[in-house]
Amino acid sequence: VQVTGVLIEIEGQRQAILALEDLSARRQAARTVDALLKLQTAILEHASYAILATDTDGVLTVFNRTAEQLLGYTAAEVLGRHSPVLFHDTGGGQPPFAALVAGCDAQHVLQDEIVYVRKDGSRFLGSRSVSVLRNEDGSTRGYLAIVADITERRAHEKITEQTLQRLKMATDVANLAIWSWNFATDTVHWAERLCDWYGIPPGARGG
Repeated sequence: VQVTGVLIEIEGQRQAILALEDLSARRQAARTVDALLKLQTAILEHASYAILATDTDGVLTVFNRTAEQLLGYTAAEVLGRHSPVLFHDTGGGQPPFAALVAGCDAQHVLQDEIVYVRKDGSRFLGSRSVSVLRNEDGSTRGYLAIVADITERRAHEKITEQTLQRLKMATDVANLAIWSWNFATDTVHWAERLCDWYGIPPGARGG
């Protein structure tokens, strides 16, 4: 309980007026908000991907630990000072912030792949998801971006593609045919050449 007291004098007599306020609900609400803020901070700081948020002008308001590690800047260097355009270079200089969020609105989440520039000038390919942050009245209050480095994934995909191409070339040159059996689905895929050799009808080639 919060107690507020005021001394007054009525007809020569001193009296006290006391106002009592039950703070239980307010304190419980404050504890709930504090717990939510701590949870939000933990999520931001331990996420495995970079999380960035801006206001409507593009000024950064959130820059988590993974963003620091990925881009080479500290939160202190960029928060309230820079826009995400700092991390982009289209070859002809930095694009305007509006171009980075073009196509992102209340109904659409912008998902694309962009080359990012670190503080040291090195580059990496990033997968980006951008959504609009809104106030309770529905007005836009900023943007939220989630970024992941997919350079290594793309490199593996390229190696896999090259390996498959070389395997196809080798089978063509050696006049070989391949079949594969998926244990999980119990299905067999027949190479076209193998089907031709054994006269497997088209309808049975992928069964």
